[in-house]
Amino acid sequence: MAKILILDDEKDLAFTLEALLEMEGHQVFTAEKGSEAQEMVKKNQIDAAIVDLHLPDMDGITAMKAIKVISPEIEVGIMSGDSSPDLEKTSYENGASWYFVKPADPKMIIETLEKLCLKKGDKK
Repeated sequence: MAKILILDDEKDLAFTLEALLEMEGHQVFTAEKGSEAQEMVKKNQIDAAIVDLHLPDMDGITAMKAIKVISPEIEVGIMSGDSSPDLEKTSYENGASWYFVKPADPKMIIETLEKLCLKKGDKK
């Protein structure tokens, strides 16, 4: 079981991902703002995070960087409605483990998260 943070202000998407991940046995934390996510990372040993690129209080790259300062070992993926190769490249250059374009297939997201968490030694 992994501890996974979903940072997205689209409540329906966050709820869907949360439900699917919990069905797979993971513990899920959700936040709508980067500042909330940072507090969750400080208080919990998060294994992986899914971060939306566009948030109400900061952009996803800034949120990812802040999360990684608090806990450098967290695997962070960026998710965005923008399929720009430049944004994808910038995400990877700033520490993202993966980049998905919305609407991303939830099963593919879960499989990617599980592979990354298993690689770190975490088991479902």
